[in-house]
Amino acid sequence: MRIAFDARCMQGRPRGMGVYALNLLRALARAPRAPDITLLVDSTRPDPAGLPSGTFPVIRARGGNEPWWEQIVMPRLVLGFDLLHAPANGGPWRCPVPLVLTLHDAIFLRPFSEISAVPSFRQWLGHVYRTRVYPGVARRAAAVITVSEASRADIEARIGVDPGRIAVTHEAVSESFASAVVTPEADVRLRYALPGPFMLAMGAYERRKNIPLLFRALARVAATRGGAPLLALAGAENLEASGYRAQARASGVDALVRFLPYIPEEDLKGLQAAAVAFLMPSRQEGFGLPLLEAMCAGAPVLASAIPAHAETAGGAADLLDVDDQEAWAAGIGRLLDDPGYREGLRSRGAARVGEFSWARTAAGTMAVWSKVVAGL
Repeated sequence: MRIAFDARCMQGRPRGMGVYALNLLRALARAPRAPDITLLVDSTRPDPAGLPSGTFPVIRARGGNEPWWEQIVMPRLVLGFDLLHAPANGGPWRCPVPLVLTLHDAIFLRPFSEISAVPSFRQWLGHVYRTRVYPGVARRAAAVITVSEASRADIEARIGVDPGRIAVTHEAVSESFASAVVTPEADVRLRYALPGPFMLAMGAYERRKNIPLLFRALARVAATRGGAPLLALAGAENLEASGYRAQARASGVDALVRFLPYIPEEDLKGLQAAAVAFLMPSRQEGFGLPLLEAMCAGAPVLASAIPAHAETAGGAADLLDVDDQEAWAAGIGRLLDDPGYREGLRSRGAARVGEFSWARTAAGTMAVWSKVVAGL
């Protein structure tokens, strides 16, 4: 099999779908009878990093960040291949070879008003393009891969993809994260100004992440206990778009919140290991990989009771109502007061992480490719 693989999401600093693509390719490189994979990239940006040297040849073409590249340039680049794998939700409407699409979820169909507190014109254009084009691409694809049964159900219901053409391959903790040497607790506390007990959450700006709930829950903890642990938001870099500073101030907890930048894996793992808890109150997720990363580092996890989190955590996290600040405040209080509760979450989390692997994801992906190439 000759596979063309859209690697644009891996260029620069990979996040989300880029992390998925990077770990999938790493696992594919080690697979028995690994297929012949060529990466398609934007020539104006650095080639993807973190892959075994010389494993994957690269085709470069200028303008990969624009819709016309995806719809006009990419179809020309894939001529002569057996199929194109697009790992980041979208691909060409008309493709000269079979298209396998990784559609992580249907969250991109949410209203534009839910994207950020201060959306930009470019975000609006991107939203229009994705919501108008990507559903049709998914319905026309030879096969769709998604990352959870929860996403499979959502894609079938909201986009109308034939369920017989959807395969589920779960994500897993990356090898680089699992093997990262944890930065000592004293060092991460000093580096990120976190004395005393603290909780950790990811500070992405999208409204679906539901971060203001944590501010309200933190205020409730402080009011009922006469004090509260700090809340550190990792990767909270776009504060203008999120409005988090103003929301923390409105909840009266601005002095308790730390807005942290992008954090390297070894520091993130150190923060998770030292945290009272990792908190993830999202309203929508396709899989919830940060839950597994936190469990891998040894953090007790509190997460919203949404289908993707229930599937990923598998009973290893305490799942709470997405709108119930009292429940979150009570969960935080219990973590502070009950060592047995904390240790139970930690031990169940460590066991849960081992149930996922990128080798299994790679094998499932190759099985889909084989079926598509065989015309099954």
